[in-house]
Amino acid sequence: MDSVAQIQSLYIVNMLVGMTLASCIAFVAGRRDRDLALWALAFALYPIGFAFFGLRGQIPDLFSIALGNGTLALMFALFTEGLCRLNRVPMSRLLIWVPPPFAVLGFVLLQDDLTARVAHGALMTSYHAIVVGYVVIRSVMLNRGRGTWIIFAAIMASSLVFLVRAFSFFTGLTSGLDFLTPSLSQTVYFSLAMMCLIMFAIGLLVTYKERAQAEAMLDSVRLGCATMARPAAWAALRKGALATRFTWDDVVRRYVSELYSPRP
Repeated sequence: MDSVAQIQSLYIVNMLVGMTLASCIAFVAGRRDRDLALWALAFALYPIGFAFFGLRGQIPDLFSIALGNGTLALMFALFTEGLCRLNRVPMSRLLIWVPPPFAVLGFVLLQDDLTARVAHGALMTSYHAIVVGYVVIRSVMLNRGRGTWIIFAAIMASSLVFLVRAFSFFTGLTSGLDFLTPSLSQTVYFSLAMMCLIMFAIGLLVTYKERAQAEAMLDSVRLGCATMARPAAWAALRKGALATRFTWDDVVRRYVSELYSPRP
């Protein structure tokens, strides 16, 4: 198999992985879970972006470059928004939603200047890497669940790739175009992108599973509170559950001990 066929296969594999994950999450979300629908949309943008890039040279550059990169910028914004909602990380939404239209505008204006376009792309991906890196670091500080750590690993790995690529370009070590042509760099880049996407999806699944288990534990404790006519203990438990510096298990253990402590 020649290198061109191998790269085209990587495009197709990445698109299939993204479409599969997006379809499964959308099926689970249905019409009721808006948060999962947000994640489904974010995962759906991944194969759309790769489709635009894969058609480079076959469709006008305005679509393959501007819309391809704009789609990925919107995907990064949705992932950041989803993480903020999932882990209750406070952040100005302007920092999340202003960059995507700015990215599209930049690629449209610079479509005839390859070097400037690559520099613009490196700056935008570096910005997204820093912002989502901050959000995921705050997430692991607020929620120590295993799913959060898997998401942390996926985000930090992809962010590191973006930052190293930008550093290499601005220091003159590389042209910044190695991932656009059939090469070992492109193979590694696409493979890491797919690996991080799958890791993120698994981390999301584990996080929701941990939350569901925690809710079940809270319901059990609530039943105990009602039986013992201790509504104050249940109120304290609910309040503690919102203190996201602890995991759900920490909260339950803490307030169950208060629940069954002797009355003053």
